[in-house]
Amino acid sequence: MALKNLLEKFTTKEAPAEHFFALNLSDETVKAAVWTVKEGQTQVVNLGKGAKWDGKNQESLLKAADQSLSQASQELKLGPNGVIFGLPDTWVDKDAINQEKKAQLKYLCDELELKPLGFVVTDTAIMAYLKIEEGTPISAILIQLSSSEINLTLVKLGKIIGSQLVGRSGDLGADVEEGLSRFDKVDALPARILLYNGGGDFEEDKQQLLSYDWEEKLPFIHFPKVESLSSEITVRAVALAGGSEVAKSIGIEVKTRPEADTAETLGFVAGEDAR
Repeated sequence: MALKNLLEKFTTKEAPAEHFFALNLSDETVKAAVWTVKEGQTQVVNLGKGAKWDGKNQESLLKAADQSLSQASQELKLGPNGVIFGLPDTWVDKDAINQEKKAQLKYLCDELELKPLGFVVTDTAIMAYLKIEEGTPISAILIQLSSSEINLTLVKLGKIIGSQLVGRSGDLGADVEEGLSRFDKVDALPARILLYNGGGDFEEDKQQLLSYDWEEKLPFIHFPKVESLSSEITVRAVALAGGSEVAKSIGIEVKTRPEADTAETLGFVAGEDAR
């Protein structure tokens, strides 16, 4: 081996990978992740614990976000400043963040010195993530749970039919039935219900749905399978599904998987539109 090549072998260092934040928000919880692009693929490096906030006060949001972001980045020598947001569809109107939530996110970015890189609706990110994991577009009823309401999204073959917001009455089965009954001209419902909330356990909610008499009340082909998504799924989905679009928008080369969604189908909104 030539001396020049030998020296290069020991002195050339690979440029450190650039890291970014993903921050998934709901009206009750905040959960952060650190992600990067390695060998052309978006990868999650670390996750922060979910933190609760009161859903209204920007100081409460700031405290929760800071806590989760700090946990996610504690092993890094230099913390990221670029962030992609995952947001509930109730925060977004016609591909733009509503003014109240936009003000809260701007305050959050200013106080924590974060640069917004874009946002994606959490439901859409979950759909894209599951499509990659399962190899086919999903058909399911996505239900985001909170203490006061459920946000129900009907999906058929990877397409959102619509969403409904229903206040919680104490009978989750009846609440879901009410939301589903609002969809007109739906001949058959997908026999798969996916529960998520980005926070704690909801086994009791799952059992309520498993004991409900669905086939007598709604047009399910057969009794629906009820699954609960792990608390990591939401922010991991935001990082992996939206992160590749962020990377491409800032000039990082990404290998596109055949089953991956495009920015258009993801509903990804880049840059300053996220503020």
